[in-house]
Amino acid sequence: MNAMLPQISTLIHQSVMLFRYFLSGLFISCLAIRFFVKDWIDAFSVVYYSTPLPLLATFSFMLGIIWLAGKRTRVAQVYFIFTIVCLLAWSCESFSLNSRVSAPSNLKLFFWNAASNKSANEIASHIHSFDADVIGIVESGIKKKTETIWKNVFSNYHVEPLADGMALITRGKILSKERGSLGRRGHFNLLEVALNGERFHVLLVDLDGDPFQSRSPAFEQLSKMIRSYSPANLIVMGDFNTPLDSVLFESFRQYLTHAFESGGIGFAKTWPIPLPVLAIDHIWVSKKIKVVNCNLNSSRFSDHRAVVANIETPLSWP
Repeated sequence: MNAMLPQISTLIHQSVMLFRYFLSGLFISCLAIRFFVKDWIDAFSVVYYSTPLPLLATFSFMLGIIWLAGKRTRVAQVYFIFTIVCLLAWSCESFSLNSRVSAPSNLKLFFWNAASNKSANEIASHIHSFDADVIGIVESGIKKKTETIWKNVFSNYHVEPLADGMALITRGKILSKERGSLGRRGHFNLLEVALNGERFHVLLVDLDGDPFQSRSPAFEQLSKMIRSYSPANLIVMGDFNTPLDSVLFESFRQYLTHAFESGGIGFAKTWPIPLPVLAIDHIWVSKKIKVVNCNLNSSRFSDHRAVVANIETPLSWP
């Protein structure tokens, strides 16, 4: 038995080393996909969606501790450097430093995933306090029995409950509406709104957050609609369950301006409250529309931050 102890000790040591190398290889693979491959390739998209930079920073720090415990100081230092790099990269993408300019706006937009909160009166009053002109909500929680509450709170608005748990509330008049599915990966509602002497198309989106499902078909469908309506006044708002640095948003950027990128100041992540690590809730507008400013608002009612943007439309330009 004593003669076998050195062999057992060697086997344990080799197993621990293999485990360290396995974890290190897994981390490097995830890091490469997160920074370089992203969701270009559907087979790797689950890794991209499942590894936000704070998670990779934590993983890297743990690897540094594991290698340090094995007295491999230089290797541990490399992983501690990776930790710092991940945190710095996340900080750079998480904060918008647009200068705050006092400029006129003629329209206020509001988007929120209300997480199907059942406190209808509180939720409606909370949203009403933002005094927005166009309000888009997904997981609105509006039911037939609570619709009257919403209409009482928004007495000077048009309250339009929509299919698939969405709702549009506006000071304008809804001229038409269309709904549809996004390849079983989500839903949309497209509405034409007359407001302040102008017409807008509002595209309200709610995408499935399943990381094992490709979002490419849904984005292809959305991109076709955006190409068709972007020459006019187009407002796109929704819970895309997709980070802003996703390659799938490249087709949007050809025709639209992202509200927070253009006019936001401060922390850009929207989910999950109380410690948001991903920006998945977005407002986009046609390039002909100016974003004056944009901010994100947390509340106790939902695990998503609301997106609020003030915009200036072409007819209001001096």
